[in-house]
Amino acid sequence: MVVMTEEGTGLLPGALIYVAALHGFTQMALSPNALIGFAWTAVGFGLAIVVLYAALTGFWRRWVFWLPRPERGLLEELSQILVCWLVPTVTFAAATATLYRSGNLALEAGVPASDSLLEIEKVYVWHLLDAIPILDVPETINWELRSDLTDMAGGFLILAYKLLVILPVVSGVVDAVRRVREARLGAGAG
Repeated sequence: MVVMTEEGTGLLPGALIYVAALHGFTQMALSPNALIGFAWTAVGFGLAIVVLYAALTGFWRRWVFWLPRPERGLLEELSQILVCWLVPTVTFAAATATLYRSGNLALEAGVPASDSLLEIEKVYVWHLLDAIPILDVPETINWELRSDLTDMAGGFLILAYKLLVILPVVSGVVDAVRRVREARLGAGAG
């Protein structure tokens, strides 16, 4: 059993439950008989959760990098990184799948609308892994996308994802690694 005692980690279980609910709700909303408004409702809730979580935890400071960030414990930092990657990724995927289902977005391979959410989530995860410098993660693990966003609207969505999600997450990971390194150097000196 994982016990979260550091400040800011208490929101993690709720956020993870929300991600599962958002994924399921969007999948239902993308079924052929569902109204497209249901999917946009899921997207709206996802955006609201991202903004609320970022505001409550101070994670919003990752987007305004020129402001100082408060020191956090490693567990708190990692839980914020996880939530601020996972919730927006599912939200971006839900919005993209909804745009695809409504005919306003193109995917490289003809993916049925009912399968589009999972395929689009893979697109965003692939772009996150591709953003890791030097490692070429997708190429290293031989991961080729079955489908990718191929029109200008899709390109803008990927760019927005990189700016709003990947940059702050990478910044958080760098801070977490730095914190671990400093703790090890401090323990070795003492």
